[in-house]
Amino acid sequence: MPMPMPMPWAGGGINVRSPRSSVFGLGDLEDPQTIGVMTTALGDSEAVVRGTAAWALGQIEDEAALPQFERGLKDRTADVKQMSIWAIGEIESARGIAMLRAVRWAIGNIDNRR
Repeated sequence: MPMPMPMPWAGGGINVRSPRSSVFGLGDLEDPQTIGVMTTALGDSEAVVRGTAAWALGQIEDEAALPQFERGLKDRTADVKQMSIWAIGEIESARGIAMLRAVRWAIGNIDNRR
């Protein structure tokens, strides 16, 4: 059993000088143990951290991360939404495909209202 890695998260924010770099580094590990940290990062006040967290969840490629993208898909920033969509595609599961179809349907309905 792998030894749990120390998480750089403390008190709702990352306890380092560059939160984005920390999230990026954890994404590079592609370790499902970081899903909780990335979930917290999706709620960060900085869009670049939220987008990087979505990317990192995609790097993990674990279906357990899919529910976390509800938050990313509803983000107020287009970049975070786009990265969430990309990351869902990286997971390559039937559940992820269903989520992407729902996004495509919603976008089509927006276009039809114009």
